Amino acid sequence: MENNSLAEQSRPFEEEESPQRIRSGIEPGIFIPSILVVIAFCLLCAFNKESVEVAMKTAFKFTTGDVGWIYSLFQFSVLLILVYLVLGPLGKKRFGNESPEFSTFSWMGLMFGTSSSLMILLWSTMEFFYYIQSPPFRMPPFSPEAYEWSQAYSLFHWGPMFYCPYLVFAVVYAYFFFVQKREVYRPSTACEPIFGEQLMQGWLGKLFDTFFVISILCGAGTSLGLGIPLIAELLKEIFGIPLGMVTNILVVLSWTLFFTYTIYSGLKKGIKVLDSYLLFSCCFGKRIM
Repeated sequence: MENNSLAEQSRPFEEEESPQRIRSGIEPGIFIPSILVVIAFCLLCAFNKESVEVAMKTAFKFTTGDVGWIYSLFQFSVLLILVYLVLGPLGKKRFGNESPEFSTFSWMGLMFGTSSSLMILLWSTMEFFYYIQSPPFRMPPFSPEAYEWSQAYSLFHWGPMFYCPYLVFAVVYAYFFFVQKREVYRPSTACEPIFGEQLMQGWLGKLFDTFFVISILCGAGTSLGLGIPLIAELLKEIFGIPLGMVTNILVVLSWTLFFTYTIYSGLKKGIKVLDSYLLFSCCFGKRIM
């Protein structure tokens, strides 16, 4: 009889990391290249703004226009993978025999809060109009076809498809964590079955992890850079606080301190409570107001 739990396939946890790594909490082979790349990029932006702006616009046009179809293909592929994982023979298997640590509502809040950015406040409410006046496929603006595609694009960017990549990679990490009993925090560890343990613990694994760290910093920086003007404008409209550099700095400091304290408070006390509140406010906030 087939066992529907993968827990019995698990093996003991790997040996603990060296005391030196635990004390420092920093992997030099990943931290130093990442911080050097970020510093170099910031210096370029400060002293050669025009060239960086041209390069960024060229890269943006290439990724969204010339190879944008790869992103759509990737999203559709991960959707098919999820359908197979849910409806296929692996759908009834579970990782471990423990009861869920959080309620369904809390898990929904955690998934929503950790995968959404500040731009969901702006683009999820007005993106449809952007595609109405600038529709794809050379369609006439404000045409009936533009209205239809505007709804499709909005749902594609902010609907269920938005969460598919997170869920696929969550299954990979969950397998390593609950079945293999390995403390997986790096993409290189998750890629060991594909590229081999030797490569992933060597230079190629450090390259993967460094690229991953830089991507996180770029994503957070983009969200922060686009969100600061939005928050500052909201403060002006609601409280009459004037716009300016001082307001932007205060927003950045408040934002940083708030999320630092939330993360420091831990998953159960800080992140779970905040994400549950965000989900509740998104579902019922407008009705309460």
